[in-house]
Amino acid sequence: MIRDFGEFIRRGNALDLAIGVLIGAAFGNVVTSLTDNLLGPVIGVALGGFDLSDSLIVPLTDKALIKFGAVIQTFINFLITAFVIFWVVRIYNRLTGNSIGSPVSGPTPTEQLLADIRDELRKRPV
Repeated sequence: MIRDFGEFIRRGNALDLAIGVLIGAAFGNVVTSLTDNLLGPVIGVALGGFDLSDSLIVPLTDKALIKFGAVIQTFINFLITAFVIFWVVRIYNRLTGNSIGSPVSGPTPTEQLLADIRDELRKRPV
């Protein structure tokens, strides 16, 4: 098991994954800050200062509350965050020349050869 773990680490997948997680976390912090400190207040002012997180609270028992407003507010924050990420990726793709809906290139020569062989074999009687 230790040998398998060592091989897994040496293959580079773990390092790539760790780098992706760290960069993703840092990017998540940037987007969260942008959402909480820039877009959230603007949207709050546009809605007249309405905050759902303190609204729509239903007492379940003396010590337990169901906070529908907080759930709805979290969902709205998620949508704002997803929208910000969409625009960051879109701007990045425009700057680098990538596009989200770019067509996939055709088959490689090997794939085309295999497809031709397949088609020829299908033409043969059984």
